[in-house]
Amino acid sequence: MDGMGMEIGGDSSSLTPLTSAGVDFSNATQAADFLAAMLDDTVYQVQGNQYARYFYYCVVVVIALFAISNAYIKMLEKIRLRNQLHSFDMLITPLAALTAVVRESSYPQLRPLTLFPHFSSSLLIKFPPLGTLILLFLYLASLLALEFTNNDVQDATHTTSIGVRAGWLAVAQFPLLILLAGKNNLIGLFTGHSYEKLNVFHRWVSRGMLLMATIHFASQSVGWDEYGLLELEWSTDTCPPTGIAAYAVLLWLNLSTLAPLRNLGYEFFVVQHLLSFFGFVVAIMMHLPTTALYSRVYVYIPIGLWFLDRVIRSGRYAGNNAGAPAKATVLPMEGGGVTKIVVKTTGRKPIKTWQPGAWVLLSIPKFGMGQSHPATILSTPQSHGGDMVFLLKRQKGFTKKIHDVEREEVQQDASYTALIDGPYGTTLWDADLTSYTTVLLIAGSTGITYTLSHFLNLAERCAAAAASQSTGDIENQSPSQPPFRLRTLHFIHIMKSIQHTSWLSSEIQYAIDRLAAAGIQVMVRFYVTCDDGFTDATTMALDDGGKLKQYGWCRCQKQLGPCCCTSLVQELEINKAVRTFVAQQAAAAPPPLQQNSSPIIIANDEKKSLIAKDLLVNSSDEEISGVNTPSPLSSPPQPRRADISLISGRPNLPYLLHSALSMPLAHNGETAVLCCGPLGLTSAVRNAVAKVSDERAVSKGGGGGGIVLRVEGQDGF
Repeated sequence: MDGMGMEIGGDSSSLTPLTSAGVDFSNATQAADFLAAMLDDTVYQVQGNQYARYFYYCVVVVIALFAISNAYIKMLEKIRLRNQLHSFDMLITPLAALTAVVRESSYPQLRPLTLFPHFSSSLLIKFPPLGTLILLFLYLASLLALEFTNNDVQDATHTTSIGVRAGWLAVAQFPLLILLAGKNNLIGLFTGHSYEKLNVFHRWVSRGMLLMATIHFASQSVGWDEYGLLELEWSTDTCPPTGIAAYAVLLWLNLSTLAPLRNLGYEFFVVQHLLSFFGFVVAIMMHLPTTALYSRVYVYIPIGLWFLDRVIRSGRYAGNNAGAPAKATVLPMEGGGVTKIVVKTTGRKPIKTWQPGAWVLLSIPKFGMGQSHPATILSTPQSHGGDMVFLLKRQKGFTKKIHDVEREEVQQDASYTALIDGPYGTTLWDADLTSYTTVLLIAGSTGITYTLSHFLNLAERCAAAAASQSTGDIENQSPSQPPFRLRTLHFIHIMKSIQHTSWLSSEIQYAIDRLAAAGIQVMVRFYVTCDDGFTDATTMALDDGGKLKQYGWCRCQKQLGPCCCTSLVQELEINKAVRTFVAQQAAAAPPPLQQNSSPIIIANDEKKSLIAKDLLVNSSDEEISGVNTPSPLSSPPQPRRADISLISGRPNLPYLLHSALSMPLAHNGETAVLCCGPLGLTSAVRNAVAKVSDERAVSKGGGGGGIVLRVEGQDGF
């Protein structure tokens, strides 16, 4: 090794820096020896493995914080149900402000951004909520901190040190990547977030792996090229070509998960993603050097986790579908391209029990062998005779086939074999809504399947608990039916067409009847946003003086097609004029409903009864007399136990929240808000909840109860 400046131990396992002084790079032997010294990672691989372990220490701390937070919230729910809050004031009060600060900082979300809106193929950018963005920032910051901390080697192996540690951090992402992807999710078990909510983190861990792999490849290549050794390395070492293969597959895995490509075809995406995953495993195993075989533990662990998840899923799937197969019947719904599916059983139930908000992967081989579609169960195990009921909106693939075919065969009472995988989407930490004083369930379009399942579940639990209390059988009351604190429930559905009220009218009636029996005040509002016969801005209605007056609570953009509301409802105008107009429209052209659906409200006189039979209308004697709705911050009127409104326009969400939280029963109690629907709606709800929570000064000791928010839907990115 003469002339290489390494006669005093110039390699990474020595304290002597490696320099190129005296090295003749035109000499093949000297160049090869210098390259070998640069590649010697005897020390750097130990350091890389150490910092990879540090990364998992950080992951464990974050998961533990979520678990502690969830345990604290569940403890509060049980304390509230037992009416023992006063006994824990010293514990609860200091943490209430901290809890409110965390909630208010995590809820806000930017509305989707449309690029190239004037082109037929506009691009919609979806942003995650602020809480998710904060976690993603901390994740990427921790990776970069672990990569560059104590990693400034001042010799020719500087790039090797950076590259080796980046390589270790890249491969260390593999177990976390698979943990976040499994439907039977260990991380979700502790954090209280089911796997579909963790999917955004799954994608960003993959991007973190790509970032570290890029640093790994770039730094090594820069170091080799600096001394003119790039060609020699590629011609004598198998690591560069296998590394490029693994990098190419990893790059494709990341590109194919971008929404525009992912949404081209879900079935194709799943197949290619799985094949690409196996290709990446093979490539990365070939790339990992023989000098650090123990690095492969970061590959063996995720492979084992993946197979474990598949074994559990296969066992559940076999258990769900063994014996007599379930049968699915399909029913066309009016408007919106929606199909109602009822899964019945000829023998035993495929799923004996599930929690509200749960979803399954529904497969009907008639409409595609091997294809399944995620579908939220809108029914409960006690409703609909134990059958599972779904609403599917027509999209591509499976839902398109079932929507198009069922309209041809529905008259034949056709039924099809149905296969169920699940249920998924719920965890042990899900909120017990009966422990909250006020609950708001907000849905857009078919997102009502999520909120309605909670609506039905609350109705059944509160009715059962109230029945037990009324008979004095409190001691023998079932643990699943504890005394409840719920006093007011707001059910809000935003829809394009007035016909959509027919989708689930009988289910809503079922829930209202039971909640009313339990003494719960129920307020139901339907907002119609895109119906020419109902949302036209030129609508004329009677004002308080009996004169015709034009109301513009729904401004339209006719160039977009039908009259679609673009402005928020002016809630103060929803008085007699709105009610009168609704009644006039119902009497003139009642929308079609299911023949077997029962009316939500049975009004007192004959005329109102005729209107209620076909439309969900609320028009009380007080409203007919022209009493205006007061300001949200003044004392609102006490709602009836079934106050139902059908409104033209989009909801003013901050007003709705203020109205709900200004009620006497709600002011000092905790509030739960659940929302499901398009990303535009869910982001608006997030921002409204954060705004109202801040105005109530929960984090500043203002005395108002906290607001818990649960959103179902895509998070973006």
